[in-house]
Amino acid sequence: MMLIVVSGLLVLWVTGYIVYQTTFHPLAKYPGPFLAKLTSFHAADHAVKGTGHYNLYELHQKYGPFIRYGPDHMSINSASALEQIYGHKANVQKGFWYRIFYGVSIFNAVDKDVHARKKRVMSQAFSDQALRGMQPHILSAIRDWCAGLGDSTSTGASNDQWANPKNMAHWGPYMIFDSLGEICFGKTFGTSCYDSERHVWHVLYA
Repeated sequence: MMLIVVSGLLVLWVTGYIVYQTTFHPLAKYPGPFLAKLTSFHAADHAVKGTGHYNLYELHQKYGPFIRYGPDHMSINSASALEQIYGHKANVQKGFWYRIFYGVSIFNAVDKDVHARKKRVMSQAFSDQALRGMQPHILSAIRDWCAGLGDSTSTGASNDQWANPKNMAHWGPYMIFDSLGEICFGKTFGTSCYDSERHVWHVLYA
């Protein structure tokens, strides 16, 4: 008898849970895989397989920019929603996965008071006046970078019309590294111009 009662209560609970998640839950109106409305197993399965990004792409192609990807999770593929989600007036809290980072920064601060305090400090460096002051240094680094990209004197150049191929996975960081050197220390690191200076970046990258 007890087994029947327990089984009945379990069936009733499961039925109620399914009805609530698919009908009355605040996210019930958003489309998505049926299993994702009930459990996070769908997302976890693709995360383990390493296919989560493919799955999200396919789901957004099928359902549109707003999909329900878990009982209490949404995936939004819309640039216009950025301010609504991450704006300082947004009634949304960052997800738990931001807590995996060791130190609390303006990027991963979950507490809005902590984020506001860090933002006040950072905003001084990104004011209009500060950015205008950085512009000459950044332009100088970009000119050196473009000159380095166009250099056809190094070995490997196929002819006098084309420069030798460049690995942009390395050259992109060269420009950033040199720009930071100009801005922070008043002098470029020279990674865009001199092979002998690039070991610094590769050591940091490793």
